[in-house]
Amino acid sequence: MMNEQHDERIQKMLDEGIIQPGLENASEVKAYKTLYQALQQEPELRMPLAFSEKVAAQALQQRKLKARTKARWQSLLLVGIIGLSLILSLLTLRYAYPPFFQYMLSHKILVGFIVALFLAIQVADHWLVRRRWHVRL
Repeated sequence: MMNEQHDERIQKMLDEGIIQPGLENASEVKAYKTLYQALQQEPELRMPLAFSEKVAAQALQQRKLKARTKARWQSLLLVGIIGLSLILSLLTLRYAYPPFFQYMLSHKILVGFIVALFLAIQVADHWLVRRRWHVRL
């Protein structure tokens, strides 16, 4: 308690600019003077005025990139699942209904067109739904 009062007295004297002669610890007064001088100086680090805007823009850019990457992986996963299900369906069809499988093999262009159309519709639907409701940038 005594030490706190002593410190407060030194601070008050320095604030008022009056230093009493005969203080017990002149080193404490010097330490407080040095501290006050250091606190009055401007910091040397100068930040550009638009620093916070640049940081915010960079964070937004990273967030958009992360959302795009996630959407691409989801699209790739969707196409992979559809492709795998198509292959499994064809294998099942080959053993379950051989005449129909032979008919499909004879009309490869038509089957390819139908599969490509189905995949295009799925991907377009995925991107439209994703952009409207799920990705918030």
